Amino acid sequence: MYLVSLIFIKMKVVKIILFNEVETLKANFSCEPVGQGLFYKGKIEDSIVVYDCGSNNKEKLEECIDQLETTINKEERIHVLMISHFHEDHINGIEILLSKFKVDNVVIPYIDNIERALLLAKKGYGKTQSTLDILIDPVRYFLHPSRRVKRIIFIAPGKGVPSPDNPEDFYNDNNEDEVFNIRDMEEDKELIEELSNDTFYKTQINNGKLFILQHDKYAVLNNTWKFKFFNLKVVSNVLRKFEIEIKSILNFQDKEILNEQLKNKSIRKQISECYAECFNKRGTKFNDTSLVVYHGPIKTSNMHITSCVEGCATLVTNEPCFFYPIFHNHESEHLFTGQLLCGDISLSKRDNYFEWQRHYTKELNDITFMLLPHHGSIHNWNSDIIKDCKNLNLFMASSAFSNKYGHPSLELINILRLHNKMFINGNEFVGTEIKINSAKYFL
Repeated sequence: MYLVSLIFIKMKVVKIILFNEVETLKANFSCEPVGQGLFYKGKIEDSIVVYDCGSNNKEKLEECIDQLETTINKEERIHVLMISHFHEDHINGIEILLSKFKVDNVVIPYIDNIERALLLAKKGYGKTQSTLDILIDPVRYFLHPSRRVKRIIFIAPGKGVPSPDNPEDFYNDNNEDEVFNIRDMEEDKELIEELSNDTFYKTQINNGKLFILQHDKYAVLNNTWKFKFFNLKVVSNVLRKFEIEIKSILNFQDKEILNEQLKNKSIRKQISECYAECFNKRGTKFNDTSLVVYHGPIKTSNMHITSCVEGCATLVTNEPCFFYPIFHNHESEHLFTGQLLCGDISLSKRDNYFEWQRHYTKELNDITFMLLPHHGSIHNWNSDIIKDCKNLNLFMASSAFSNKYGHPSLELINILRLHNKMFINGNEFVGTEIKINSAKYFL
């Protein structure tokens, strides 16, 4: 205790002697209490970011969207809206969100027409017209004039190119219209050529409203905060079988015809029958595709970061519900504070985990907070995460206080407890807030 106090006093003296200017950066993030779903939002300086907006509890979701509207100025817009995947409990609030806010950048994972048909084949998909429209053709949906979206960014799987190591490697752009800088990211030229067969897509690409980028390098917000995306390329023998069968039903050569087919209920029923024949019960666990997002401040040697996390960890089992015996009002200091948002990706499969680990090799030790994949499901978890992410101490799941899926997994929470990790379960009653203050000192 005395040693810590002496070091703290000495650091204060050093700051007074050596530094005469301080630049501060403030960022706040929260996982909103929407129940079974996800609505994650943040404010980095004056920029608003959102990751997913959906829930099985629409009333709670609308309350959280309304709260966002009351806490920011009407002139402010959402600078970056990221969508992890197209399950309804992650996107069914998008329509309401867009009715209230202008959006500069919508970032979504690119999925091909086979994966799109696969999602449509699942029982009960398309409970609202907006979720159906988003999945069938997100470009036409988001770039419709009524939705006031400036540009849409497809993130495609990349080729494993290393990301920049130093802050100086990042492109600096002072153009206020490009607060979210994607210029260092590589275009997927093959995919651009393929999508340009659709006249509407080609027009949007040429007008700078549609970008198709590989996931290898960073995007940068306000020249201070980096985002690194990961879109896992799904490879499956069962998926190939589904593709062969489905080509006899759908016209993949003409995008407009395909869109009309996917809107047709009788054709969607045929797709569902094909899906059942190919996948049986295995199809219900087909959750590999999700846009994973790492984000955090661009690290420099003279940056000091303090973070504060608040939330309540709760569980529901088959027994009567109980509160996990820790209320987190946790303050800690980290050299770097990076967050990993996982959507519904499955990291349990060896190949999936290897690709994820390789992609984030340079960020693994910077991750201190992880939003667990698939609401804390044990089936999407890999315990190698604990070994490979040495500074990752705080985990969170976003699920309903009472849900039929068993989220979050008690088995997974016990694994985290055995490794002395902290766990927070957001639900429809309580969310989590992450407050980050950083100071950068100059000679």
